[in-house]
Amino acid sequence: MTSLLITGLGQGGAETQLVALAQYLKSSGWDIEVVSLLPPTSHSPDTRQFLADLERRDIPVWSPGIASRRASVRGLWALLRHWRTRRPELLCTFMFHANVVGRVLGRLARVPVVVSSIRNERFGPRWRERLEAVTERLGDMTVVNSDAVGASLLARGVVRRGRYRTIPNGVDFVRFAPQPSLNRESTRTTLGIPHDAFLWLAVGRLYPHKDHTSLLRAVTLLRQRHPSVRLAIAGDGPLRESLRQQGQQMGLEDTIHWLGLRRDVPDLLEASDAFVLSSRWEGSPNVVLEALAAGVPVAATDVGGVRELVQHGRSGLLVQPGDVDALAATMEHLMEQSPEERRQMGRRGRQWVRQRHDTATVLEQWRHLLSDVSAMTRSLRLT
Repeated sequence: MTSLLITGLGQGGAETQLVALAQYLKSSGWDIEVVSLLPPTSHSPDTRQFLADLERRDIPVWSPGIASRRASVRGLWALLRHWRTRRPELLCTFMFHANVVGRVLGRLARVPVVVSSIRNERFGPRWRERLEAVTERLGDMTVVNSDAVGASLLARGVVRRGRYRTIPNGVDFVRFAPQPSLNRESTRTTLGIPHDAFLWLAVGRLYPHKDHTSLLRAVTLLRQRHPSVRLAIAGDGPLRESLRQQGQQMGLEDTIHWLGLRRDVPDLLEASDAFVLSSRWEGSPNVVLEALAAGVPVAATDVGGVRELVQHGRSGLLVQPGDVDALAATMEHLMEQSPEERRQMGRRGRQWVRQRHDTATVLEQWRHLLSDVSAMTRSLRLT
């Protein structure tokens, strides 16, 4: 049995990749369970969708119920007992808390093989980085989602040479295929966006490292020369209200469309003229992959593995993080291109990522890696 452990089944790219991996391994004949440290709730549409997808494949989801610090000791003990009872042959972990907990408890439960996955270049405070580095030695392999992230982690001592592999994120090219123009007009009408407005789309959690504040400032500069510009922001998070207040203070009430959590990202991309990412740091952002798969040109900060996704000048434009003037200028450059030039950029972007990030190809890389690491570990135990 293989146990896939994640911090929580909320909104995000790591969750999307884990659920896809669970379904793929199950369809390949593997005995799979998914374990979430945080108890899954029905409040998030993403969580409901993840649970439904797993249920359709008869993949059990279990949680030790670590919803607070008070519940952490009891929950960790329950998780240890769970693995000692279930006796998984392989444990694969996603995200910081799951990596640390999985490595330690996995070894205490005598799980033969532990593979971790780091989905971001940064994890927050320095102590998190050191804890990730210390517990890395308890695992057999670490997977990163871009070469740039792997090189950064190696240079900082978070992973060791020869003990990590790069497997890129995958994207569903059928779901994100460009749609008929009728969908574009219909979505714009629903969102209340003028058909002749230039629409930028940003998708992601409303967290500090996404740096939506710089994006709002850049749009303020853009609007001085392009009064009809619009920005749609899909996502939710702890900064929701403060960002809304910032937008109001900047006089952007008629420019910014706050969409909240959405399940119709392909439709939103079809309705958009370009996609923007303003993050301070990233791993290999799924939202950029999705934009490129949909044939939408991208303006993005040059962080993490973004450069491995966006070909600067061909499928989008890159800018240094935190530089508001440069971000505004980059966005304006895309806006001033002709629609056909942007369509050509979109076609090049879709072709580029299709060669490297098709979901089936990526998931097969995962299956091979997990099989190889398991076989190698068993061989070492026998010698």
